[in-house]
Amino acid sequence: MGKLLLAGTCVAVAAMCAFTSAQTLPKPTPTQTPTQVPAPRPITNADVINMVNAGLGEDVIIASIKSNPLREFDLSPDGLITLKTVGVPDNVLLVMQGRDVTKPPAAPPPPPVVTAVKPAVEDPSAPHEEGIYVMADGTLEQLDQAIATGEGAGAGSMIMSGLTLGLKKVKYKADIRNPKARLRVDSNAEFYFFGSAFNPNKFAIARLDTKGKTRQFDVGEAGVLGGHQGVREDDQLAFRAERIRPGTYKVLLFHALRPGEYAFVNLSDSKTLVLYDFGVDR
Repeated sequence: MGKLLLAGTCVAVAAMCAFTSAQTLPKPTPTQTPTQVPAPRPITNADVINMVNAGLGEDVIIASIKSNPLREFDLSPDGLITLKTVGVPDNVLLVMQGRDVTKPPAAPPPPPVVTAVKPAVEDPSAPHEEGIYVMADGTLEQLDQAIATGEGAGAGSMIMSGLTLGLKKVKYKADIRNPKARLRVDSNAEFYFFGSAFNPNKFAIARLDTKGKTRQFDVGEAGVLGGHQGVREDDQLAFRAERIRPGTYKVLLFHALRPGEYAFVNLSDSKTLVLYDFGVDR
């Protein structure tokens, strides 16, 4: 009887321990299934056509093609013709064929056109110091005054006159220092006279001959049949004068000046041969 009671007690204790263990053990959590990532889909002709029809730009379509490593394009002649017909750009077609399309860098803008500003032309009607001027690069520059020296007959001229008993006239020449004038002018130069003493009607333009270190020209001739005094007509250049205002004249030559040495000679002063020289280089 006692053994039965002890056995019953043990069974009851074991049952209580099993119940307690069942209450304290954590419940098992259900196993979580990982999210399934869809496999990449190859890009096709239809995808490109859809992007073109949607109005996407060329660069966007090319970027989309390059970002997808899977490509299943129909690049047969018929396929290309179909793509071109629906308006797929040529650069997109080249990328679909596996060719790298790199746009050249934009060309720099052309340099701005700089218009040369013409220098202001000096007003010849404004008052100036008396003298003869030439217009050079928009500025009036005054001619230098020179004095002719050594007037007389050349030895050769005297001999020829003596041999012909005076029929051959003796030529008198004037010399000017230096073989060239300081001031060089253009062949179509414009000259201006300022002041009452510089009336163009009192002057002649003489062509000068260079002889060694001097310049000279004929100032007269004499013989048994007569003679004359002044610049020989053959050595004078024709010009015309326009009156701008009282005491101011513009002088223009009828013909372009040839390279050489020249001078405005004051014909009204018979005592001293005063002239204003200049030269032309080309």
